[in-house]
Amino acid sequence: MEKPSISSPERFDALRAEQPDLAINLYALTPRGVVTLEIITPDGDSFTWSAETAAEAYLLAFPETVAAEPTPEPAPTGDIFD
Repeated sequence: MEKPSISSPERFDALRAEQPDLAINLYALTPRGVVTLEIITPDGDSFTWSAETAAEAYLLAFPETVAAEPTPEPAPTGDIFD
């Protein structure tokens, strides 16, 4: 199964469709400041995640929705002419 996009509008709409009983807010109150993703449950509990971008906030809240990227090989050390 293909992983969902983490693009802000697409992810926002997908979250709302997947979880119709949750209130989902995405906002930035300070110019050039952090973005906050807030989720409020039907019983009134509120959970927030803040990051530099909306995509990063989604990743904090839902890390399992993004496929893990392979770890790059470390750069070789030493002199290449040895």
